[in-house]
Amino acid sequence: MLRFVKTYIIEGKTYQALEIFEVNGKEYFALLVLENRKGELELVTEHLVETFDRLLVLIEKKMPLFVTFNTPKVLKKQITTKINDSSEVLVVNAFPNLELDNFYYQLLKSKDRSVVSISKKDHINGYLEQFDKAGLQPFQIALGISTLQALEGFSQGAHMGSNFKVQLSQTVFEAYENVSELEAASIRLNGITFQNSYLLGFTQILGFLQQKGQPSNLTVLNQNLYQDFKNQKWFNFGIRFGLGLFLVLLLTNFLVFNHYHENNLALEAGIATTQNQDGSLKALQQRITNKEDRLASILNSKSSQTSYYLDELGKSMPSSIYLNDIQYQPLATPVRDGKSIDLVLDNLLVSGVTNEKIQFTVWSDNLEMQKWVEHVEIMDYEYLSKSSANFTLKVILNQND
Repeated sequence: MLRFVKTYIIEGKTYQALEIFEVNGKEYFALLVLENRKGELELVTEHLVETFDRLLVLIEKKMPLFVTFNTPKVLKKQITTKINDSSEVLVVNAFPNLELDNFYYQLLKSKDRSVVSISKKDHINGYLEQFDKAGLQPFQIALGISTLQALEGFSQGAHMGSNFKVQLSQTVFEAYENVSELEAASIRLNGITFQNSYLLGFTQILGFLQQKGQPSNLTVLNQNLYQDFKNQKWFNFGIRFGLGLFLVLLLTNFLVFNHYHENNLALEAGIATTQNQDGSLKALQQRITNKEDRLASILNSKSSQTSYYLDELGKSMPSSIYLNDIQYQPLATPVRDGKSIDLVLDNLLVSGVTNEKIQFTVWSDNLEMQKWVEHVEIMDYEYLSKSSANFTLKVILNQND
């Protein structure tokens, strides 16, 4: 149940697939939107546009976006294969003397043949930078026709794609060829009918849901894209959840205050007419006074040391760190009626936000070297985005200083 809720928060039920391809030197963007309803994919909408600006109007930034690059700069080559050939061997056989460090590759494999798709990293990274500037966070990327691997066992025969034709069989595919003209055709797969320009987008979503991956060196990049998307979703969810929780607490506080306010009015009326309650009221007031005195005593203790610690902490803090909370000698346990107040002595609890991980690390290390500090522990470090994170430090004070 917890995994289902987590998946629903991160992925949701609606998926977007984008194929970027060219026909006759003209670039096209084919956007397909599918919804997962009770384990069945249903078509929501499909759009074929010729400009990136038009695409931005159609994409929903909060939904997972799968991107397939199928431009002329993504080279594809079909080769014969052996069952034990590794991915790197197939890539080298297809494109000899290739510097793999400068290229992304992905394979569509069958029993005796494979299609190797490669592209320079600069080409793919250029698109990713364009997405980032537009505020888009891809969920997963793929190259060429590699995502057709997901059709294994689903479909056979000839299919027209965006700029290619492919012959499918039980071993995934028999052959493919490039197409020089934009041809419209309908495809029906898994109970869904859509235009052929969206075939690769459909198979990328289908492969993700089937958890079928294609051999490639995109694994680390796709993991980073997923992690960035997940962090953004959790951050947005946390803001909405926190705001909702605040409103609920505010309403609860009002109801509780109103309830006790009415009880207090009734109590005051009873005191006016019943002299026997006067002693109880005085006893209650005395208990409150005692607690206030105890609290004042705690707050006033070691005031000069507290000022010194806070001054030293402020002087050591770099500009990239912003503090949200500082607790001197925090409570060991919640305050309970009739129980003693226990404190974690000689401790500072510091919470805030950092925009520079390296400066944060240097600051915490330098802080531990201060004479008035015995030890520094990082209690929590949670990323909010690529460049910022929440943190909590426990500073154990050196009382021998």
